[in-house]
Amino acid sequence: MKVSFFYAKIDVSLENMMLLYNGIAQRIKALEDVGIFINLVDVNAHDLEFVSRVVKESDVVLVDAMIIGLVSHPWGKVPNNAVAKGIKGFSYYLDVYKLVLESSACKIFFARAIDLHWHDINIPSLKHFDAIFWLYEKRPQDPQSVPEQYQDSWFFEHENPLDVWNTVTSLGVPRADIAHCINPEHAKKDRKFFDYTISGCNYATRLLARKSLGETNLRKAPYDIGEFFASQFPQYFSKLGFSADSINKKYIGFRQLNYRKMIEYSHVAFACGSGLGYPVRKFFQIPNYSTLLLAHPCVGFRDFGFVDGENCLETIPEEAG
Repeated sequence: MKVSFFYAKIDVSLENMMLLYNGIAQRIKALEDVGIFINLVDVNAHDLEFVSRVVKESDVVLVDAMIIGLVSHPWGKVPNNAVAKGIKGFSYYLDVYKLVLESSACKIFFARAIDLHWHDINIPSLKHFDAIFWLYEKRPQDPQSVPEQYQDSWFFEHENPLDVWNTVTSLGVPRADIAHCINPEHAKKDRKFFDYTISGCNYATRLLARKSLGETNLRKAPYDIGEFFASQFPQYFSKLGFSADSINKKYIGFRQLNYRKMIEYSHVAFACGSGLGYPVRKFFQIPNYSTLLLAHPCVGFRDFGFVDGENCLETIPEEAG
């Protein structure tokens, strides 16, 4: 059986794009041993004729979420950010998308690292696929059921993540749960200079954990300093003549580097998936750095193999310290 995995490599500095591809590559040999042959195809490195030939030769076609995002924006244009903007132009990715949909092969949508804020993707278009691989088969918490102190304003805005979850699960397309990929090159780092870090977006749950840990005598990693420097990127690099796309790539790349290094350099790192209980990648990244995971558990936390007191410590945000 021949399986082709189509993706659009945008920027190798964005770790979450490379982890999946590296992870798949590591498994190719094992699959070949049982007669499954995987062909990784970066559509940005080939022309439409090549892509068409590979599609026709494939029994199964996996399409990375990035390509879907490039062609199915509900307003008919590519989302205005550097991560999602294509290298080859909108019409090229649309042609790739059409080739896949018109194929007689089994078609699988691969949502590798995107979250449930899919307001830039026309989700009903996913009904044309035979299967969906994603990270959120377990239903997040209902926003209305989240304790008030854990609620964020974006729970109730137009990109309500539970609405997205309900739409995807109502399509009638078979789904499979996949776990986040982590980089084995980051494993077992043992350079600890700080007691703890709380990295990532300012969810209400994380703010409460920061307050609790801030009341202790523990040494906090300087994550906020890195965030401050990142906030200066637009003004600084625009004066040097860099394009908006280039600045945004530098901004995102630096922020990702900042939070990874703060986890690597800390003895303990707090993780949560907001009040909704997302299984965010930090739950898996933190142990990979030999850093103790202090967790406000996500939905399905124990199903991922986490055991309180053995490979993590469970807490509520107010008592993180």
